Amino acid sequence: GGFSAAGARKASLLVGLVWGVWHWPLIFMSMKIDPSTPLLYPLVYLLTTCALSVLLSWVTLRSGSVWPAAVGHGAINAFGGLVGLTMQGSPNMLLGPLTGGLIASVGYFILALLLLFNRKAFAVEEEAHSEPEQAVVGV
Repeated sequence: GGFSAAGARKASLLVGLVWGVWHWPLIFMSMKIDPSTPLLYPLVYLLTTCALSVLLSWVTLRSGSVWPAAVGHGAINAFGGLVGLTMQGSPNMLLGPLTGGLIASVGYFILALLLLFNRKAFAVEEEAHSEPEQAVVGV
């Protein structure tokens, strides 16, 4: 059997949750977090990874390939690394020049919400996930 659109939505959010929490030790060890709100940036980052997971999961399901999501994740990391190398001073990480900040994440949040509330967005045609085709005709 396959999986349902509701199951795919839940799975994408669960992956985003794990993705965000996985990065928390790195955030706490290396980022310049505002001491007045030390937990706010990690929570915003968690929401961002959940939104990105919805977007990357949708791309994976639509394309039938993990490559668009892998390249997308790599591009996000590359952008963050480039910005991190070129930052001057101590920017407000919550608003952020990085992809985990609120400014960069607004678009992710909007797109993810549109996908989550669109019943057809995560629907997968049965024929797309049927039996694998034979590599050689007649075998």
